[in-house]
Formats: sequence, structure tokens, C-alpha cells
Amino acid sequence: MNKKSNNTITVTASASYVITGPRKCNLILKSIVGQNPQSAIEVLKFVPNRASKFVIKILKQAIGNAADQYKLAPSDLVIYQAYATKASTSRRMRYAGRGRTQPYNKTTSHMTVILKAKLTPSPAPKKSSPEPKKEVKTTKKTKTVKKVNTKTKIK
Repeated sequence: MNKKSNNTITVTASASYVITGPRKCNLILKSIVGQNPQSAIEVLKFVPNRASKFVIKILKQAIGNAADQYKLAPSDLVIYQAYATKASTSRRMRYAGRGRTQPYNKTTSHMTVILKAKLTPSPAPKKSSPEPKKEVKTTKKTKTVKKVNTKTKIK
């Protein structure tokens, strides 16, 4: 869902069913809000969290969307919003002693990143200094009018 308002453009990118819980994803996503996406990618390369790899992919996708749809440079973009919501949960079993099983849940999440770009209005072309007006001499044309005999004889 990309929107273009008066002076700003928002570009979104999302990933569905990422195999990481939304709480863990939100820790990373909230830390990059307000940064340039390129600098956020450089920082996330050194974060030892599984979700950071997915966030890097989403940021690259959002940068590509902005470049493709609006011809924006990555240096013009800022991360406006980033959040993760809960997706489906898969119930799994782990085998335990004495023939028992222990259940556990694999949670997944939907991640969304919204980038914002502020448009700078392009400067209007400068008007050149007005050229001096050239004097043009015009001569008046006189119209010749034929006189018509208006008197008619009535019998």
C-alpha cells in the first residue's frame, strides 16, 4: 500500500509467516525506526538475532520498491514505521522420557516496514529579465466608405 500525498511518499514492504515470534521481531524493528534504511542494514548485519536476517530482507525490498515505483534514491528515505504482528502458531511435540511427549508452539509473525520520503519541490525555472520592448510604428488605415443613395422614390 503505497501512498503519495502533498510532499511525502510512503512505501511499504512486508513479509508473512516469518518463523520468529512477534515479540522478538518487534525488539529489532523498534530499534531501527527513524534511521536511514541503508545505515539500518549495516547495523543489523552485526545483530546476533535470527529475526535480523528477515528485517534486512524486508528493508532491501522496501528500498527496491521505492526505487522502482517512485525513482527515489535510498539516501532520501527514512524508516517511518516498523512492526510485527502475530501470525499462525504451529503446535509441535517433543519426545520425552517414559513414552511421553512435551508440546511446544512455533510462533510465526507478519513483519511490515513503512518508509517515508520527503519530496523537495523542484525549483521553478528562473524567469529571464524582460527584454526591452521594441517600438513598432503603425500607420492607420483609412476606410473608404461608399455612399449609398438612401432616397427612394415612393409612388
